[in-house]
Amino acid sequence: MLLFGMILLMNSSNKFNIAEFIKKPQVIIGGVVLLLIIVLMLVFGRGGGQDPTALSIKNLSNRHAATIEFIDKYSNDVRSANLISNASQVTIILTADKSEIDDYYSEVYKGTKPIKATFKVKPRAEIIKKLDESSILNNLDSDLQKTIESELLAIQSDMQKIKKNNPDKKKLNTLMDKLILNTQTMRTRVGEPL
Repeated sequence: MLLFGMILLMNSSNKFNIAEFIKKPQVIIGGVVLLLIIVLMLVFGRGGGQDPTALSIKNLSNRHAATIEFIDKYSNDVRSANLISNASQVTIILTADKSEIDDYYSEVYKGTKPIKATFKVKPRAEIIKKLDESSILNNLDSDLQKTIESELLAIQSDMQKIKKNNPDKKKLNTLMDKLILNTQTMRTRVGEPL
């Protein structure tokens, strides 16, 4: 691209004077922009410098927290005793699993730069909107059940990805195997008829 710019800025003569070329405003502006990009890359890093495994674990913990929050918020308005019982069990297991994920994270990544998770601790806006509408339309029981199942499936998928991407980390794989089994059990329980 710089070569293309040089060719455009050269006049048709065969002589090329570098001093005149550097004094041109386009070259000065291009040089300043290039210098700023290099400085910003050095200061902020190209990819945030985050360990992808640490980021995945932090996002998984946050997904657990968000799921617990929306279950706690909406399970009080559920009419099905079976779903109330199963949702309560799910929050207990998710809380225990989140605790184990956080313990692993703090043990393995102790003293490292804090990770900025991409998944928020709060439930996603579309989940809240959907469940609010379901509550108004008296569909909360079935919609909450489907939403919990969907989030548990996403959690399970995240854990399987973590396991697949880290075959050499035995302790992490053991933890993921345990949590995957817990999640499969929760999905089975939540999927029971209302």
